[in-house]
Amino acid sequence: MKKFNRKSKIRMILSMVLVILLAFPMGVMAKTEDKKDKDKLLKVEFSEIGPLVQLRNLTVEELEEAIEDAEDLDLSDFDKMIAKLDELKKSLEGMTPALPGAGGGAGSGDPGGDPGSGDPGGGEPSLPPISGIDIAQNLGLIGLLEAQISALRQQRSAMKIDIEKLELQLDMTIDTITSAMEGMFISYNSLGRQLELLENQKELADSQLKVLKLQEELGLVTELTLEKTKNEIAGLTKSINDLTRARETIKEQFNLMLSYEFDKPLELGGVPRVVRPDVVRIDVEDDYEDAWEDSYEVLLNDDRKSKREGDAIRKFRQGFYAAYNTLQDKQAALELEEDKLRTAKKSWELAELKYSLGMLSELQYKTEKNSYLSQQITVELAKDAVFQAYRNYEWAKRGLIVSSTSTSNQAAPTMGH
Repeated sequence: MKKFNRKSKIRMILSMVLVILLAFPMGVMAKTEDKKDKDKLLKVEFSEIGPLVQLRNLTVEELEEAIEDAEDLDLSDFDKMIAKLDELKKSLEGMTPALPGAGGGAGSGDPGGDPGSGDPGGGEPSLPPISGIDIAQNLGLIGLLEAQISALRQQRSAMKIDIEKLELQLDMTIDTITSAMEGMFISYNSLGRQLELLENQKELADSQLKVLKLQEELGLVTELTLEKTKNEIAGLTKSINDLTRARETIKEQFNLMLSYEFDKPLELGGVPRVVRPDVVRIDVEDDYEDAWEDSYEVLLNDDRKSKREGDAIRKFRQGFYAAYNTLQDKQAALELEEDKLRTAKKSWELAELKYSLGMLSELQYKTEKNSYLSQQITVELAKDAVFQAYRNYEWAKRGLIVSSTSTSNQAAPTMGH
């Protein structure tokens, strides 16, 4: 159970340091905000999510308080009670000889002595004579005391285990909430890229509509073609509005998970990037051997005699390798999109040359430009997906299997030309 003390100590040190680093510039210490703080902009970078969860999330706070309450239980009271009962038991054993014919009892002296002579075997004076009924009663009391002592020891042990389980559940809760908020952070940025993509497509569609209106006046296209384009623009406008609202919803949820008002001004930073060597050099077998013993599910089902522990290990192994495979798939997808970007860049450079020579219309030029910009955004979305998968793998190495969030690296459909 190495995880308990190690993680708790690390979290305690990190919390103390991060209170200093985060609380003063960002004003995150006070759970109850006044009106001035409510309107103050909160800026959050990706690396600050974990510390903020530990400092501000209400569920984490409640678990910490539960652990403090459990630790306030003075186990020394159990020790004192056990010691007193054990002392009383030994006292009874000392004054209780064996029942006649029992062959030496709890407190019997030399079996060669005379119980009634006052000199058992010529040694120390014997205890005053005690009746068979009293002996039986004392032996019964000794048995009851032994049962009470055993029960108290079991209760003491159970309380200690419960505290360790609470600490483990606290660690798991912090990691689970942090990973969820990391997913929200990445999704917010990815939706922003998709929003940019849609806005570029709408800009191109607006240009196409202007050309179609001129062509309609010249009788080159029908009104139906014009209406179809207008409908496509309306669809793009709705998608833009939907994505804008989705991003706002993420910020609202992000605020609430940090015990802020949902409409507190919030600015989320950019998504960090993973370099290719960090992905391709992973030794999954070695990582798994280090990780499975730290699996939360394995530790919570830590019972060699139970089938649940074996089941937890099997499930963790499946989830761990799934996280690794997803990361490799996302990296391969990114490299494919980067190849497409290089091709799109060449097409764009050729289009610029043709446009400067008057060999390309303005609409054709804008279409090529939009294709290039769209592929640039698609690559950034693929990078977001790689980072999300990388973080999921890092969480698996810490013992937490995270379900992949829908960080799409697919571009929104482009309009027909």
